[in-house]
Amino acid sequence: MNVLLSEPWSFDLIEHDDGTLRLVVVCGTIGLYEVVMTLDHREREEWSRRGEAFIRELAGEIVDPCGRYAPRCSPYERGQSS
Repeated sequence: MNVLLSEPWSFDLIEHDDGTLRLVVVCGTIGLYEVVMTLDHREREEWSRRGEAFIRELAGEIVDPCGRYAPRCSPYERGQSS
């Protein structure tokens, strides 16, 4: 596991040993929690092309509880392999 990009209290972009990229985003207001979303092929290409700017935008969209990424996000457990 390798942290590629990190913004404290906001998000981490993590590359797992199998090459999977997961974006871990801190969400909530009164209570804070982390959610994780595995980047798909298109998102990986955008990360390669646009870098940190893309990840910041994506994390901002994931924080929105009614956003389009909500169905793909789940509670994060450090060290998970899938």
